[in-house]
Amino acid sequence: MSPRLAAWARAIGLLALFPALSYVAEFACGFFVLSPYVGVLLLPGCILGALWASVIAANAATRGQGKPQRAGLVIAAAAASTMLCVWPARAAVYTDGLAAALLLRTDVDRVQAWSIYAVARFKAGTLTLEPPEHPYESVLSVRRADLPLFLRTGMFAGLPTRTGGTHVSIATHGEPEPYVVISWYLHGVAIGSPRFRSAGAAWYERRVRPGVYVYCVTR
Repeated sequence: MSPRLAAWARAIGLLALFPALSYVAEFACGFFVLSPYVGVLLLPGCILGALWASVIAANAATRGQGKPQRAGLVIAAAAASTMLCVWPARAAVYTDGLAAALLLRTDVDRVQAWSIYAVARFKAGTLTLEPPEHPYESVLSVRRADLPLFLRTGMFAGLPTRTGGTHVSIATHGEPEPYVVISWYLHGVAIGSPRFRSAGAAWYERRVRPGVYVYCVTR
């Protein structure tokens, strides 16, 4: 490889570094079920890193050329690298990480089977539920005592509710039937029988398998 091609290859690699780190960080936040805002806190560092990388890469790629060419390449590289740090939407990458967590860190079959059982008990009137906190909500919270151990441990261990522990609810507006919501406030899992179809109300949503969706309501 000629020195010029090697310089361009290094420049492209450096420009791709910080956007890649931004995506990896956002995916990891979803996979480890951290708040989506953790990734947002890292975003300024990735953007500053992308700007720094643009200057270094442009200097390396335009060595021996005039200042106008170097300045133009710095501006173009900075714009491209910074845009890649924030687009496509970070919440979409977060949702992909959450979907991976659901597949790799828990037994989806068991969670879905329990969800079908809980909905059946709800429809039969044998599942005691807590009322919604606000009158405009259509979710009814399952009591912690009625949750199986696998919904109180592992990736579900730290889910916040007004009473502490896992926030698991029954949503009554499901299509074609009620379904279970396992929520981390701004993101979570909507799960029902294989016939359940999500209405797609969240900003970002991924279908993991028939009747199982992960979602994130932030952009």
